[in-house]
Amino acid sequence: MGFYFVGHGTGSCIRCDSYNNIGVGQSIGNTDCFGAHGDGVTFKECRTWNCSDDGFDCINSKGANTFDTCWAFNMNAGGDSNGFKIGGFGKKVINYDPPVHTIKNCLGVNNGAHGFYSNHQPGQSATWTHNTSYNNKKGNFTMVECASISNPTDIPGTREILHYNLSYKNNVLDEANLPSENNTDNSWNEDTENISADNFQSLDASQLTKDRGPDGALPDITFMKLTNKSRFNMLGCFN
Repeated sequence: MGFYFVGHGTGSCIRCDSYNNIGVGQSIGNTDCFGAHGDGVTFKECRTWNCSDDGFDCINSKGANTFDTCWAFNMNAGGDSNGFKIGGFGKKVINYDPPVHTIKNCLGVNNGAHGFYSNHQPGQSATWTHNTSYNNKKGNFTMVECASISNPTDIPGTREILHYNLSYKNNVLDEANLPSENNTDNSWNEDTENISADNFQSLDASQLTKDRGPDGALPDITFMKLTNKSRFNMLGCFN
């Protein structure tokens, strides 16, 4: 594990990196980079890559977690392999209202499963704004929910809120049946033929592991930043 909050754990991770956490044998599927399974954690400007389960995971969390300007990429070592696995209770009945998390200004790239994943939450998993997702094998934004806290049947998400998100290499919103007011100003709301490589300054994902600044800030990169001429330059985490 990298950073792991359980029980009634709370706190914050600011400008932290967690990478190359790879379990052995059965533990491959339970070795996340960041785990928020307690009473609420804030992650800001954190970066995670090459862990054997998920980048950020908050299954069973009773508190609301916030993910602000965080990057999760290259989860391909054998576990669930999501960038941001948000919400969920293992598809079981619970006796309390689940928390609603916040994911904003975040980046999910080149993961073996989903970039941003609502993980069968029995209710609204999160409010998702100004996030960028690229080239995740099972979907960039996947919003599957469970029907209710007493009925863990999977349904296309009906309660998620998504605005100003950018998706490339799979510019669709998967497993969602949202009211129109919950799903506006995202790249998939536009003509998908307009999302092409020439909208971006660079598609060189190797930039994501550049050194942080002297004050710990995330590196200044051109990867997935939109050009000045792009019609989508109000979307995503680099606008």
